[in-house]
Amino acid sequence: MVFDQRRYEEDVIKPMRSQKGPLTDDDLLRRYAIEPGLTDAAELKQHLRKLRTYWNQTASLPTGLGQVCKRLMAADEDLKKRPDARLEDPAWWAGVRTAKANRARQAVGDLANELKDAFGSLGSVTRTQVNGVAKQYPQLDPADIDAAVRQAGLRVLDVVDLPESSGLDRAAYRALAQRLHEVGAPTIVQLLHPDLNRPYALVQAFTVNGRPELRLDEATLKTRIKEADTAADSPILRGRRAALRLLQTGVGAGADLRVVALYQVVEALLESRGDNLVDAFLIRVATRLGLTQEDAELIVASLPSGRTGGSSGAVAIRDMLASGQLRAAQGALGGLAATDPERAGIVAEIAQLEAKLATLLNDAEQALRDRREDEAERLILAARRIAEDDEAVQMRYARLPMPPARDVRVVVAGTVVQLDWQPPASAMSDIRYRVVRRLDADPGGPQDGTKVGETGDTSLTDSRPPVGRDLHYAVFASGNGGAVWSRSATGTARLVPEVADATVRPGTDRITLTWQAHPDVAEVRVRRTEGRPPRGTGDGVGIPAGRDTLVDRQLREGVEYFYGLVAVYHDDQRREVLSRMTVVSGSPQAEARPLGNLQVEPVRRRGTSVQVRLTWPADAGTVRVRYAPGPPAWDFGAVVTPAEAARYGRELPGLPEVYGRECVLEADVPAGPQLYVPFTTGPSGLVVGRPVHGGHAEPVRALQTRRTGERVTVTWVWPEEAGVAEVLWERPDAPTETRRVTRAAYVDGDGCVLVVGAAGGTVSVRAITAGPAGEARSDAVTQAVSGRAIEVRYSIRRPSGFKERYSRQRDLEIVTDQDCADLDLAVVVAPGPVMPLAVLPEIVAERFAGLAPRRGVPMPLSFTVPKTAKPYWIRVFATRPDNVTVIDPPIAELKVS
Repeated sequence: MVFDQRRYEEDVIKPMRSQKGPLTDDDLLRRYAIEPGLTDAAELKQHLRKLRTYWNQTASLPTGLGQVCKRLMAADEDLKKRPDARLEDPAWWAGVRTAKANRARQAVGDLANELKDAFGSLGSVTRTQVNGVAKQYPQLDPADIDAAVRQAGLRVLDVVDLPESSGLDRAAYRALAQRLHEVGAPTIVQLLHPDLNRPYALVQAFTVNGRPELRLDEATLKTRIKEADTAADSPILRGRRAALRLLQTGVGAGADLRVVALYQVVEALLESRGDNLVDAFLIRVATRLGLTQEDAELIVASLPSGRTGGSSGAVAIRDMLASGQLRAAQGALGGLAATDPERAGIVAEIAQLEAKLATLLNDAEQALRDRREDEAERLILAARRIAEDDEAVQMRYARLPMPPARDVRVVVAGTVVQLDWQPPASAMSDIRYRVVRRLDADPGGPQDGTKVGETGDTSLTDSRPPVGRDLHYAVFASGNGGAVWSRSATGTARLVPEVADATVRPGTDRITLTWQAHPDVAEVRVRRTEGRPPRGTGDGVGIPAGRDTLVDRQLREGVEYFYGLVAVYHDDQRREVLSRMTVVSGSPQAEARPLGNLQVEPVRRRGTSVQVRLTWPADAGTVRVRYAPGPPAWDFGAVVTPAEAARYGRELPGLPEVYGRECVLEADVPAGPQLYVPFTTGPSGLVVGRPVHGGHAEPVRALQTRRTGERVTVTWVWPEEAGVAEVLWERPDAPTETRRVTRAAYVDGDGCVLVVGAAGGTVSVRAITAGPAGEARSDAVTQAVSGRAIEVRYSIRRPSGFKERYSRQRDLEIVTDQDCADLDLAVVVAPGPVMPLAVLPEIVAERFAGLAPRRGVPMPLSFTVPKTAKPYWIRVFATRPDNVTVIDPPIAELKVS
């Protein structure tokens, strides 16, 4: 068993940096990274040596990890002095594991009792509350804590975000509350569904069990308005009409009716909390408002702590001031009684806010004069937070210029110019950018020059810039959908495109060059040198060239020729502007032969890719290899162009290395069947070689064996693309057996069943995928099957007694045909009609570790069935040791319908 340093640091060292208090025996297994399978004394001794070496090396580091390792080394020295400590004895560690499991079971029961005492009356608890109580039991891991919650019979609630506002205008919401009070509707749910007599859900969506046609939407609102408009007039009806019209206006402004109703419920609960009602009574308040029990519990658990409901009068005015409604507060002040004890304080607060507002506006004007737009924006936003209902403040904000864009970068990319920048230091939304170009100087404004474009992104491409000229770019920004542009942010560039796509086509007596030139090019000059690249525009021999092609016949066989290509442009004064030189090379070539002996070998798998090694003769010439799942469209020996070859699959990356008479190329390719096609470079094109198949499939996962008498059932998790598995069954007392299992046969037969003799054996499974390129096999996954098995029989019963008829508690009794030490069992509860075949973490209901049953002596155990829909299966598996066979009871005890 290899010591995994990275995993140890993540699981043990880093969490211990914040751990306080002494180290205890409950933490021994984790501190020493003792896994259940570490039962060999020699492996245990080597593991401890590597662990202590890591502690010693890390303790010298001046980091938190070093401090933890020093602490672990000191605890290790203390532990070695204890007379009962036998650190190099696997049996001692097994005893530590058993003792820890026993203590954990006791702690789980204690935690369950505390949770039940505190929250049993509610029947539910939040995850935060669970974690708060569980802090008193640091020895418990998350699985133990979850078991305690289940044992306490509680439902864990994940709190949700509740709305902090209704989405309606404040005045409209207050008017709506008054109208609902007049018509006797506690929320808008009863307003829109006056005949509703069933609980409704509201948190995730508005639903009524058994009434799927009921909605809380605009269509329902329109129907209720139409009904109210045609009904006979009455005071109650006039109140309903007014409430419905208020909702219609709010929905038109973007309000969500479900959010409005949920906010009304939250507001009512907060007001009740102000009367010091406990959560159980708050849940009752919510159900009286019409909510389902589940939604009521969830909303009460999610209520923000420390908040209670509001009131009117002075509180309403202070609420206006807090929400930036200074002018509305000044208007409401007239309705506050002169004898109100809070009036003087409110008058003073309004005066202070008026003075602060004037200062902010004056400072903002000065910041604009100083070209500090970001500071001006900050000051205006602060003024809006004081008086959002002041038209003068809103006007100043609408006319506020943004700060300029930052870090403008101008880059020439081929024949275009790419610009990118950072957004302004601004809180404005809907930012638009305009890019302008001038040839002689920086643009002075958003209209000064050629408009390149407008965008909401922070990048733009000038696709048709002038060539050979100094280009001056400016970026202007505007926000909030306004027409006020910022100051400019500038950058410059000069576009002198090189020739592109230069291609060399060697022949037996000539070299042909082709390239692409910019439409504005005046000419392309070519210089030729032998054996080395040209050192500049005057080096070498000038070769006459056309606008996009050249044919050179002045050549000698075996010589490599270099060609330097320079594009020439003219500026506005007809002066020459030269591009950078593009250099290509080639030499006359003999006709190429197709490669027919390419070899492909998979080396190792790396996640979803495979490293392959390709070899071919070193005298085959210049060879490229491309790969694809299917065969190419050309026959062996066909000649294709590079562009045609590029349409087949992908080229193998990397450069080959020469070892003696062979070229070797190693590269990573996707797993699965692939065809590798070599292309030999020749003067007339690429010559297609013989395709070679190679592939490596993803291996199976979670290989498990379950022995029943003389048979063993082999199960595994299939890779997604595999449809066939090859099973190799090797036994010392019988010939090796090989069989192929299809995915359909595996499902129909509940796995692969093999016959086991007295000596056991080894089973190996390889996944096989098939595609146009053929089959690909994975690495083998191997599992040993012991020869002599210990039989464990079990029975599952519900506790006796009339009161236990609905209990989720179950009594489990096991009997073994031999004495057994350190027996680990897993109880799985799997929903659905199919019997579970393996232990998967998501269906494990209970684990029992370190059991020591005696031959023929029943051992009673118990566990709790988690809440799950019927039908479901209850089944017991042995997870340790390997030579245990579990005999199932009748199906009637396993399947619950």
